[in-house]
Amino acid sequence: MRGSVIHNLTLVAPLENLARSLGATVQREHRVVTPSVDGYVDLLVIHQSRRIVIEAERSLDRVRWDIIKAVALRADQLLIVFPTTRLVRVAQKRADEAKAFWKLQNIEIFCLTVGAALQQFTDNKPFEVNLYVPTTSIQQNAPRNAKTSKVTSVERSTHP
Repeated sequence: MRGSVIHNLTLVAPLENLARSLGATVQREHRVVTPSVDGYVDLLVIHQSRRIVIEAERSLDRVRWDIIKAVALRADQLLIVFPTTRLVRVAQKRADEAKAFWKLQNIEIFCLTVGAALQQFTDNKPFEVNLYVPTTSIQQNAPRNAKTSKVTSVERSTHP
């Protein structure tokens, strides 16, 4: 198993366990090999033909490389988890810039802390099409359902 104890036990293992408990097929350290890419993703999650790549990072150095690997795997979603919200904010900005620069339209990219990612998996069931809603500044200002405090289905469908 590649990575440090913090990487494997604190960042990756909780997401792996939750994905398996939701009925997904999970491949740890999945190899990505194309003519231009040779590397590994931390988790490749497959559920009902949806492909979600999960990468755990402790710095911002590998965000663009994570995107390249997820695109090479034709992932529907890339989830990059970080230990702190400061890293999440900067990483999401870099991911959005890279997505715009490379004109990527077939992949959703989310940067979250592990806790926020676990909450999103539990609340929104990301394996159901278009239900995964990131907690960004745009979403924080969106109107919410008063009873559940969750983004409503109408708001989900308007999310780019």
